Amino acid sequence: MPAINPFESPDDEPGQNTAEGLLSGRRDDLKKVASAQKGILICILLYLAVVAVKVVAFPEVTLFNRLQVWILAGVWILVIFAGIFFVIRLSILVYGLAQGIMGSSGYLVGRNGRK
Repeated sequence: MPAINPFESPDDEPGQNTAEGLLSGRRDDLKKVASAQKGILICILLYLAVVAVKVVAFPEVTLFNRLQVWILAGVWILVIFAGIFFVIRLSILVYGLAQGIMGSSGYLVGRNGRK
């Protein structure tokens, strides 16, 4: 008698290879959604780190640290654009191209889908 592995995923039955909540309905797209969510979380962590570095390292801008502050501002802008990219990518995966772009742009400007 073969040993039963309790950690083995169950066999896929016909019709079981679908995922709820995704436009495509494929389980393969779950990894893409998870990577977009991970990217958003990393961007939030980097944003908080940049703010903490600014507060701790440069409490006031002087002539001597102006270049470092500009470099930190550039990193801050890159983190914001990366976060926007991951938000749009996630919304396209979940809602489709047209609704994903329109919905994510509404969230980015702060309307939250309200009229």
